[in-house]
Amino acid sequence: MKNYIQNNFLPEVIKVTQELNLDYELIKDDANDKFSEIESLEKFSQLKTLKINNHNILKINKLENLSSLVHLEISHNGIQRIEGLESLKKLKTLDLSFNEILRLENLEHLTDLEHLIMTHNRIKKIENISSLHHLKTLHLSSNRGINCIENLNHFPFLESLYLKNCLISEWDGLVSAENLKELFISPREKIETGVLSKLKNLKILHISSRELSHINSFLEMPTLEELTVNGCWYLTKISGLEKLNDLRKLKMVSNNLTDISGLHPLQNLEVLDLKMNGIRNIEILRKGFLSLKKLILSGNPLEKSQLKILNELKERGVEVLHS
Repeated sequence: MKNYIQNNFLPEVIKVTQELNLDYELIKDDANDKFSEIESLEKFSQLKTLKINNHNILKINKLENLSSLVHLEISHNGIQRIEGLESLKKLKTLDLSFNEILRLENLEHLTDLEHLIMTHNRIKKIENISSLHHLKTLHLSSNRGINCIENLNHFPFLESLYLKNCLISEWDGLVSAENLKELFISPREKIETGVLSKLKNLKILHISSRELSHINSFLEMPTLEELTVNGCWYLTKISGLEKLNDLRKLKMVSNNLTDISGLHPLQNLEVLDLKMNGIRNIEILRKGFLSLKKLILSGNPLEKSQLKILNELKERGVEVLHS
Protein backbone atom coordinates (compact mmCIF):
# COMPACT_ATOMS: atom_id res chain seq x y z
CA MET A 1 0.00 0.00 0.00
CA LYS A 2 2.82 2.39 0.85
CA ASN A 3 4.36 2.20 -2.63
CA TYR A 4 1.01 2.56 -4.33
CA ILE A 5 0.16 5.72 -2.36
CA GLN A 6 3.57 7.25 -3.03
CA ASN A 7 3.41 6.51 -6.76
CA ASN A 8 -0.14 7.68 -7.37
CA PHE A 9 -0.84 10.63 -5.05
CA LEU A 10 0.91 13.98 -4.80
CA PRO A 11 1.17 15.42 -1.25
CA GLU A 12 -1.06 18.37 -2.11
CA VAL A 13 -3.72 15.97 -3.44
CA ILE A 14 -3.59 13.76 -0.35
CA LYS A 15 -4.46 16.71 1.89
CA VAL A 16 -7.78 17.39 0.14
CA THR A 17 -8.84 13.89 -0.93
CA GLN A 18 -12.26 12.95 0.45
CA GLU A 19 -12.80 9.59 -1.25
CA LEU A 20 -10.24 6.83 -1.69
CA ASN A 21 -11.08 3.54 -3.41
CA LEU A 22 -8.29 0.97 -3.15
CA ASP A 23 -10.34 -2.03 -4.26
CA TYR A 24 -7.86 -4.46 -5.79
CA GLU A 25 -10.06 -5.06 -8.83
CA LEU A 26 -9.89 -1.32 -9.52
CA ILE A 27 -6.17 -0.73 -8.97
CA LYS A 28 -4.60 -4.08 -9.89
CA ASP A 29 -3.01 -2.67 -13.05
CA ASP A 30 -1.04 -0.16 -10.96
CA ALA A 31 -0.47 -2.17 -7.77
CA ASN A 32 2.22 -4.83 -7.80
CA ASP A 33 0.30 -7.13 -5.48
CA LYS A 34 -2.57 -7.24 -3.03
CA PHE A 35 -2.06 -5.23 0.16
CA SER A 36 -1.25 -7.21 3.31
CA GLU A 37 -1.52 -4.29 5.74
CA ILE A 38 -2.97 -0.81 6.12
CA GLU A 39 -0.34 1.93 5.92
CA SER A 40 0.50 5.42 4.63
CA LEU A 41 -3.01 6.80 5.15
CA GLU A 42 -2.27 9.13 8.07
CA LYS A 43 -2.07 12.27 5.89
CA PHE A 44 -5.52 11.74 4.31
CA SER A 45 -7.01 13.90 7.06
CA GLN A 46 -10.06 15.00 5.01
CA LEU A 47 -11.01 11.50 3.93
CA LYS A 48 -14.71 10.69 4.24
CA THR A 49 -14.91 7.44 2.24
CA LEU A 50 -12.32 4.65 2.29
CA LYS A 51 -12.57 1.31 0.48
CA ILE A 52 -9.86 -1.36 0.82
CA ASN A 53 -11.65 -4.41 -0.57
CA ASN A 54 -10.30 -7.66 -2.05
CA HIS A 55 -6.84 -7.65 -0.47
CA ASN A 56 -5.00 -9.81 2.10
CA ILE A 57 -5.34 -7.52 5.11
CA LEU A 58 -5.40 -9.38 8.43
CA LYS A 59 -5.67 -6.50 10.90
CA ILE A 60 -7.50 -3.18 11.15
CA ASN A 61 -5.05 -0.52 12.33
CA LYS A 62 -3.39 2.81 11.52
CA LEU A 63 -6.69 4.63 10.98
CA GLU A 64 -6.31 6.97 13.98
CA ASN A 65 -5.90 10.14 11.89
CA LEU A 66 -8.97 9.52 9.73
CA SER A 67 -11.42 11.07 12.19
CA SER A 68 -13.55 12.55 9.38
CA LEU A 69 -14.30 9.12 7.92
CA VAL A 70 -18.00 8.47 7.33
CA HIS A 71 -17.89 5.35 5.12
CA LEU A 72 -15.41 2.47 5.59
CA GLU A 73 -15.21 -0.77 3.62
CA ILE A 74 -12.59 -3.46 4.27
CA SER A 75 -14.42 -6.45 2.82
CA HIS A 76 -13.07 -9.64 1.21
CA ASN A 77 -9.90 -9.74 3.31
CA GLY A 78 -8.72 -12.02 6.12
CA ILE A 79 -9.59 -9.95 9.19
CA GLN A 80 -10.32 -12.00 12.32
CA ARG A 81 -11.04 -9.27 14.86
CA ILE A 82 -12.82 -5.91 14.95
CA GLU A 83 -10.38 -3.35 16.36
CA GLY A 84 -8.67 -0.05 15.64
CA LEU A 85 -11.88 1.91 15.00
CA GLU A 86 -12.04 3.92 18.23
CA SER A 87 -11.24 7.29 16.63
CA LEU A 88 -13.80 6.98 13.82
CA LYS A 89 -16.65 8.55 15.76
CA LYS A 90 -18.31 10.04 12.65
CA LEU A 91 -18.59 6.69 10.91
CA LYS A 92 -22.06 5.95 9.52
CA THR A 93 -21.35 2.89 7.35
CA LEU A 94 -19.01 0.03 8.22
CA ASP A 95 -18.61 -2.90 5.82
CA LEU A 96 -16.45 -5.78 7.05
CA SER A 97 -18.20 -8.48 5.05
CA PHE A 98 -16.42 -11.57 3.72
CA ASN A 99 -13.75 -11.80 6.41
CA GLU A 100 -12.99 -14.27 9.22
CA ILE A 101 -14.38 -12.22 12.13
CA LEU A 102 -15.41 -14.33 15.12
CA ARG A 103 -17.46 -11.88 17.17
CA LEU A 104 -19.01 -8.43 17.29
CA GLU A 105 -16.83 -6.29 19.57
CA ASN A 106 -15.09 -2.92 19.97
CA LEU A 107 -17.90 -1.02 18.26
CA GLU A 108 -19.22 0.89 21.27
CA HIS A 109 -17.53 4.16 20.22
CA LEU A 110 -19.30 4.26 16.85
CA THR A 111 -22.50 5.76 18.22
CA ASP A 112 -23.41 7.47 14.91
CA LEU A 113 -23.22 4.21 12.95
CA GLU A 114 -26.29 3.61 10.76
CA HIS A 115 -25.27 0.68 8.56
CA LEU A 116 -23.31 -2.33 9.83
CA ILE A 117 -22.48 -4.96 7.20
CA MET A 118 -20.96 -8.18 8.55
CA THR A 119 -22.13 -10.69 5.94
CA HIS A 120 -20.08 -13.89 5.47
CA ASN A 121 -18.04 -13.98 8.66
CA ARG A 122 -17.90 -16.47 11.56
CA ILE A 123 -20.00 -14.58 14.09
CA LYS A 124 -22.05 -16.69 16.51
CA LYS A 125 -23.99 -14.14 18.52
CA ILE A 126 -25.65 -10.72 18.20
CA GLU A 127 -23.86 -8.92 21.03
CA ASN A 128 -21.81 -5.88 22.08
CA ILE A 129 -23.63 -3.44 19.81
CA SER A 130 -26.21 -2.04 22.25
CA SER A 131 -24.68 1.47 22.02
CA LEU A 132 -25.43 1.72 18.29
CA HIS A 133 -28.78 3.43 18.84
CA HIS A 134 -28.87 5.00 15.36
CA LEU A 135 -28.49 1.70 13.52
CA LYS A 136 -30.82 1.45 10.51
CA THR A 137 -29.41 -1.56 8.66
CA LEU A 138 -27.84 -4.72 10.08
CA HIS A 139 -26.38 -7.33 7.71
CA LEU A 140 -25.53 -10.66 9.35
CA SER A 141 -26.37 -13.07 6.53
CA SER A 142 -24.20 -16.18 6.13
CA ASN A 143 -22.90 -16.18 9.69
CA ARG A 144 -23.98 -19.76 10.20
CA GLY A 145 -23.10 -19.78 13.89
CA ILE A 146 -25.98 -17.43 14.72
CA ASN A 147 -28.90 -19.56 15.93
CA CYS A 148 -30.83 -17.06 18.04
CA ILE A 149 -32.19 -13.56 17.43
CA GLU A 150 -31.50 -11.38 20.45
CA ASN A 151 -30.58 -7.89 21.65
CA LEU A 152 -32.52 -6.03 18.95
CA ASN A 153 -34.42 -3.89 21.45
CA HIS A 154 -31.59 -1.31 21.50
CA PHE A 155 -32.20 -0.13 17.93
CA PRO A 156 -35.35 2.02 17.66
CA PHE A 157 -34.45 3.06 14.09
CA LEU A 158 -33.62 -0.41 12.73
CA GLU A 159 -35.42 -0.78 9.38
CA SER A 160 -33.55 -3.54 7.52
CA LEU A 161 -32.34 -6.85 8.96
CA TYR A 162 -30.49 -9.45 6.88
CA LEU A 163 -30.25 -12.96 8.37
CA LYS A 164 -30.19 -15.18 5.29
CA ASN A 165 -28.25 -18.44 5.55
CA CYS A 166 -28.05 -18.27 9.34
CA LEU A 167 -29.08 -21.44 11.20
CA ILE A 168 -31.65 -19.71 13.41
CA SER A 169 -33.98 -21.82 15.53
CA GLU A 170 -35.22 -19.16 18.00
CA TRP A 171 -37.14 -16.29 16.39
CA ASP A 172 -38.90 -14.65 19.35
CA GLY A 173 -36.30 -11.87 19.54
CA LEU A 174 -37.64 -10.44 16.29
CA VAL A 175 -40.65 -8.89 18.00
CA SER A 176 -38.46 -6.27 19.70
CA ALA A 177 -37.52 -4.82 16.28
CA GLU A 178 -40.89 -3.14 16.09
CA ASN A 179 -39.95 -0.59 13.39
CA LEU A 180 -38.51 -3.14 10.99
CA LYS A 181 -39.52 -2.58 7.35
CA GLU A 182 -37.35 -5.16 5.54
CA LEU A 183 -36.50 -8.68 6.69
CA PHE A 184 -34.36 -11.28 4.89
CA ILE A 185 -34.37 -14.78 6.42
CA SER A 186 -33.74 -18.46 5.67
CA PRO A 187 -35.90 -20.39 8.16
CA ARG A 188 -35.13 -24.10 8.38
CA GLU A 189 -38.61 -24.80 9.68
CA LYS A 190 -41.87 -23.01 10.29
CA ILE A 191 -41.61 -19.85 12.37
CA GLU A 192 -43.98 -19.84 15.32
CA THR A 193 -47.33 -18.37 14.37
CA GLY A 194 -47.62 -14.75 15.45
CA VAL A 195 -43.93 -13.79 15.56
CA LEU A 196 -43.88 -12.04 12.19
CA SER A 197 -47.40 -10.69 12.59
CA LYS A 198 -46.15 -8.53 15.47
CA LEU A 199 -43.88 -6.61 13.09
CA LYS A 200 -46.55 -4.03 12.30
CA ASN A 201 -44.33 -1.91 10.03
CA LEU A 202 -42.88 -4.74 7.93
CA LYS A 203 -43.27 -4.03 4.21
CA ILE A 204 -40.75 -6.37 2.55
CA LEU A 205 -40.07 -10.01 3.44
CA HIS A 206 -37.54 -12.23 1.66
CA ILE A 207 -37.49 -15.96 2.46
CA SER A 208 -35.02 -18.46 1.02
CA SER A 209 -34.86 -21.96 2.44
CA ARG A 210 -34.36 -25.43 1.02
CA GLU A 211 -36.20 -27.05 3.91
CA LEU A 212 -39.54 -25.21 3.89
CA SER A 213 -42.46 -27.07 2.33
CA HIS A 214 -45.17 -24.53 3.17
CA ILE A 215 -45.30 -21.01 4.56
CA ASN A 216 -48.92 -20.41 5.50
CA SER A 217 -48.46 -20.82 9.26
CA PHE A 218 -46.63 -17.53 9.80
CA LEU A 219 -47.78 -15.20 7.03
CA GLU A 220 -50.31 -13.08 8.90
CA MET A 221 -49.03 -9.65 7.91
CA PRO A 222 -51.71 -7.47 6.32
CA THR A 223 -49.23 -4.56 5.88
CA LEU A 224 -46.80 -6.57 3.74
CA GLU A 225 -46.27 -5.09 0.26
CA GLU A 226 -43.52 -7.31 -1.16
CA LEU A 227 -42.92 -11.03 -0.57
CA THR A 228 -40.11 -13.12 -2.01
CA VAL A 229 -39.93 -16.89 -1.47
CA ASN A 230 -37.01 -18.45 -3.35
CA GLY A 231 -35.21 -21.77 -3.43
CA CYS A 232 -37.73 -23.81 -1.41
CA TRP A 233 -37.31 -27.17 -3.09
CA TYR A 234 -40.26 -28.78 -1.31
CA LEU A 235 -42.69 -25.93 -1.93
CA THR A 236 -45.21 -27.14 -4.51
CA LYS A 237 -48.30 -25.10 -3.73
CA ILE A 238 -49.15 -21.45 -3.10
CA SER A 239 -51.34 -21.27 -0.01
CA GLY A 240 -51.93 -19.29 3.16
CA LEU A 241 -51.64 -15.84 1.59
CA GLU A 242 -55.25 -14.81 2.24
CA LYS A 243 -54.36 -12.12 4.78
CA LEU A 244 -51.77 -10.34 2.64
CA ASN A 245 -54.31 -7.84 1.37
CA ASP A 246 -51.81 -5.07 0.53
CA LEU A 247 -49.33 -7.29 -1.31
CA ARG A 248 -48.14 -5.56 -4.49
CA LYS A 249 -45.17 -7.72 -5.50
CA LEU A 250 -44.85 -11.49 -5.19
CA LYS A 251 -41.69 -13.29 -6.26
CA MET A 252 -41.54 -17.09 -5.95
CA VAL A 253 -38.55 -18.22 -7.99
CA SER A 254 -36.75 -21.58 -8.23
CA ASN A 255 -39.18 -23.54 -6.10
CA ASN A 256 -41.17 -26.56 -7.29
CA LEU A 257 -44.54 -24.87 -7.63
CA THR A 258 -47.19 -26.68 -9.64
CA ASP A 259 -50.38 -25.35 -8.03
CA ILE A 260 -50.88 -21.56 -8.00
CA SER A 261 -54.61 -21.50 -7.26
CA GLY A 262 -53.82 -19.86 -3.90
CA LEU A 263 -53.10 -16.59 -5.72
CA HIS A 264 -56.78 -15.73 -5.93
CA PRO A 265 -56.95 -13.50 -2.78
CA LEU A 266 -54.07 -11.33 -4.04
CA GLN A 267 -56.11 -9.13 -6.34
CA ASN A 268 -53.91 -6.06 -5.72
CA LEU A 269 -50.78 -7.66 -7.18
CA GLU A 270 -48.84 -5.48 -9.60
CA VAL A 271 -45.79 -7.71 -10.18
CA LEU A 272 -45.87 -11.52 -10.17
CA ASP A 273 -42.61 -13.40 -10.73
CA LEU A 274 -42.94 -17.21 -10.83
CA LYS A 275 -40.02 -18.17 -13.04
CA MET A 276 -38.17 -21.49 -12.74
CA ASN A 277 -40.96 -23.63 -11.28
CA GLY A 278 -43.06 -26.52 -12.56
CA ILE A 279 -46.21 -24.56 -13.43
CA ARG A 280 -48.35 -25.95 -16.27
CA ASN A 281 -51.69 -24.27 -15.65
CA ILE A 282 -52.37 -20.54 -15.09
CA GLU A 283 -56.15 -20.56 -15.42
CA ILE A 284 -56.39 -18.66 -12.11
CA LEU A 285 -54.96 -15.57 -13.86
CA ARG A 286 -57.66 -15.44 -16.53
CA LYS A 287 -60.08 -13.41 -14.42
CA GLY A 288 -59.44 -10.64 -11.93
CA PHE A 289 -55.95 -9.33 -11.10
CA LEU A 290 -56.85 -6.01 -12.69
CA SER A 291 -53.85 -4.26 -11.08
CA LEU A 292 -51.32 -6.66 -12.60
CA LYS A 293 -48.63 -4.88 -14.63
CA LYS A 294 -45.91 -7.51 -15.02
CA LEU A 295 -45.97 -11.33 -15.12
CA ILE A 296 -42.79 -13.45 -15.33
CA LEU A 297 -43.21 -17.16 -16.09
CA SER A 298 -39.89 -17.99 -17.76
CA GLY A 299 -38.66 -21.52 -17.15
CA ASN A 300 -42.08 -23.11 -16.57
CA PRO A 301 -43.50 -26.00 -18.67
CA LEU A 302 -46.79 -24.28 -19.53
CA GLU A 303 -49.28 -26.35 -21.46
CA LYS A 304 -49.92 -25.05 -24.98
CA SER A 305 -53.54 -24.38 -24.10
CA GLN A 306 -52.39 -21.82 -21.52
CA LEU A 307 -50.60 -19.63 -24.03
CA LYS A 308 -53.95 -18.10 -24.95
CA ILE A 309 -54.20 -16.72 -21.41
CA LEU A 310 -50.82 -15.05 -21.82
CA ASN A 311 -52.08 -13.34 -24.97
CA GLU A 312 -55.20 -12.18 -23.16
CA LEU A 313 -53.06 -10.65 -20.42
CA LYS A 314 -50.91 -8.89 -23.00
CA GLU A 315 -54.03 -7.42 -24.57
CA ARG A 316 -54.90 -6.00 -21.16
CA GLY A 317 -51.53 -4.23 -21.10
CA VAL A 318 -49.69 -6.67 -18.83
CA GLU A 319 -45.98 -7.11 -19.58
CA VAL A 320 -45.54 -10.88 -19.95
CA LEU A 321 -42.18 -12.67 -19.96
CA HIS A 322 -42.22 -16.37 -20.85
CA SER A 323 -39.86 -18.65 -22.72
